[in-house]
Amino acid sequence: MQAVMASDFVIAQFRFLTDLLLVHGYWSYLRICKVMDVSASLSKKYPEIYKEGMRIVFFTWRVVAIWAFFSVLQSLVLYHFMAISSSSAQNSSGKSLAYGMSAQWLLLENVYFVIYVLMSTLYFYFTLLFVPVVALLGDFIYQGVQRWFSPYNYQIVQEIHKHEPGDGRTQMLEMEIGNQLTPEEARSLAIAQLHEKYRNILGCF
Repeated sequence: MQAVMASDFVIAQFRFLTDLLLVHGYWSYLRICKVMDVSASLSKKYPEIYKEGMRIVFFTWRVVAIWAFFSVLQSLVLYHFMAISSSSAQNSSGKSLAYGMSAQWLLLENVYFVIYVLMSTLYFYFTLLFVPVVALLGDFIYQGVQRWFSPYNYQIVQEIHKHEPGDGRTQMLEMEIGNQLTPEEARSLAIAQLHEKYRNILGCF
């Protein structure tokens, strides 16, 4: 009892370790770079997805290199589109409004009404709508190809349950029911609910 009083937190029963390890333990591997990908109930239902976090597959040098590549690519797309469109963004006197006004934008915007001149050109709307699409297109293509040909375990779980409603109260009820099962019963139940081909992918036998 003295150890309990002196500690910062206490785990009252061993069954509560299921949530701590399989739910919060798995989520902690993703909190640095991603949002929550699967619910708490699915994290407990498919404990095999925890292994990807242990192997640090979400934050390797390859992942960082891909992020850096797409960052540079998007920067180049943004720069070149702005450079191309700014050559035609001229006011009524024929002067370009691109580079000279960029440095003084905050101070002289209301004096020279730069934004109104830019909004009167077709290139302003062209860059506003087209640049985000082109800049993000490569990222979306990469994620689609990766998810289709080499999915992570959590992506497989997402595909299995993508048509199910994500009601929080239902998930909490499932967690309470799951806490009443022994570890052997919970694992047997989870494996029994998996389709045969997904058992082989997730490594559950």
